[in-house]
Amino acid sequence: MGWVAAGVVTSVVGGVMSYNASKKAGKKQQEAYEYQAKVNQRNAKVLDAQALLMGRQSEYDIQRFRKNYRKFEGSAKVAIHKSGFRSDTGTGLEIMLENAREAQDQIDIQRYNTRIEQSKLNEEALQQRMGSNLNVKYGQAAKSAGYASGRAALIGGISQGISYLDQ
Repeated sequence: MGWVAAGVVTSVVGGVMSYNASKKAGKKQQEAYEYQAKVNQRNAKVLDAQALLMGRQSEYDIQRFRKNYRKFEGSAKVAIHKSGFRSDTGTGLEIMLENAREAQDQIDIQRYNTRIEQSKLNEEALQQRMGSNLNVKYGQAAKSAGYASGRAALIGGISQGISYLDQ
């Protein structure tokens, strides 16, 4: 009869230990997923900041380009006048207008390219946020799985202990 009691106690204690180990493992997995979710959120914020900074830098570059263009425009007028033409009519005007169109095209291209790059960064940030949400869900699932596994082990230990009583 002593070996039966020992078997029952051993089975139940083993089940309790398995329950605790599974529960702890599920909780640790959840913590790891939650940490990764925080990393994803941080990465998203960095990408958002990069997109914002990129836009500001682009506008700064455009302002600098405009300043340089105004200097170029003045030099072009002087060159046209030195050639014996006027810059406000005829060929001189056409040259000045073409230069202005090209300058505006460059500005438009700069803004377009910046928007594309910002969109890419914003998409990456969105992917990071979605990854964060998934990691939180994975963590919840890991915790639940740990608890379920632990309960199964506990029930198995109790069942095994009960089977010793039937002998």
